Amino acid sequence: MQQLLPGFAGAAVLDADGLNAAAQLLAEGKPFPHPAGELVVTPHPGEMARLCGCSIADIKARYVLATSFPITNYGILSMMGFLNGAN
Repeated sequence: MQQLLPGFAGAAVLDADGLNAAAQLLAEGKPFPHPAGELVVTPHPGEMARLCGCSIADIKARYVLATSFPITNYGILSMMGFLNGAN
């Protein structure tokens, strides 16, 4: 992900293991890589919690604040499972 996204000229979707890899980079203090085009991320509450470094309960309680995650500077955030209670 660190090598692919920064050099990619198009748009990309980041889901599942891509989100886990991004969370690991952020935990290591590394920047969140993004392509030249739009980046769409589709985390469920558990993935969003890992990306933000907080608990699932924090994400669910602060849904609006979760949307201010830095990824919104680069693209589109589509959080899944917030209305149906999924983790």
